Amino acid sequence: MCGPGVSVTSSWIGSNDALRTISGTSMATPHVAGCAALWVQQQKQNLGFLTSENLAARTLASATFVPGASFEDIGNGMVQAPQQ
Repeated sequence: MCGPGVSVTSSWIGSNDALRTISGTSMATPHVAGCAALWVQQQKQNLGFLTSENLAARTLASATFVPGASFEDIGNGMVQAPQQ
């Protein structure tokens, strides 16, 4: 599974409104972690409990196909946040 990691604009140091566009796992990892946190919230709300197996299954099942990408690069696809 992957998260967006190319040309991602984010806040940056220097001032309260500084932005920078960068690429790499430093940009993709927080996106995947944030999606996982949203899945945790939804599963606890809907089921009242959460297991690591359930979180892994829901997160992997959310992945969408990325045209032109290889499994070696993105695994099951681009992670998606749950729809509210």
